[in-house]
Amino acid sequence: MLIAFDLIGITSPLIVCALQTIAQIRVVLAFVGESRALQAYSSALRVAQKIGYKTGFAKGMGLGATYFVVFCCYALLLWYGGYLVRHHATNGGLAIATMFAVMIGGL
Repeated sequence: MLIAFDLIGITSPLIVCALQTIAQIRVVLAFVGESRALQAYSSALRVAQKIGYKTGFAKGMGLGATYFVVFCCYALLLWYGGYLVRHHATNGGLAIATMFAVMIGGL
């Protein structure tokens, strides 16, 4: 145990020196290799951007299809309500109340 402590005590200045040297090399490489790091980051962003476009398109198509179905149902309700009113099967107030009930119930 004492030998290990002495070995660590002796080598600790060497470790500090090595760590400082590596840290300085990292700084120098960061300044020199900045353009390469920027290109790598930009290429990674391009991949993420393409994925973002695809997911945005898929979400937009899904939401658009949902709204399409909802508005088609509203149009069907209005058409059928008008049909029933024209053929004297119901009055306008009852048809509109039913339409609102169906629309609210569909939420």
